Amino acid sequence: MAQVAHIPKFIAGLLAELQRVFPDAALDVLRERGPDGDDYVVAIVSDRLNRLGWDRRHKALFDVARRVLSTEQRVRVSLVPLRPEELDVD
Repeated sequence: MAQVAHIPKFIAGLLAELQRVFPDAALDVLRERGPDGDDYVVAIVSDRLNRLGWDRRHKALFDVARRVLSTEQRVRVSLVPLRPEELDVD
């Protein structure tokens, strides 16, 4: 994913909270332009996700998103939790 040059405040706040909750995490943001405005994909890679199953990884991220984003903002964000071994390093 490419880094987004100008991150909106609500995305910056989400990234800061994710980094606080997952201090070892690598975070990346992709902006996708749509007919109703920009949407964002936030990928998080963390060793802490290794011990969680797929559903619990997503729940952990969405619990953070629910704390810091409004419902309207959450609709514009996709969260992608990844374990380090899931990265394509070819």
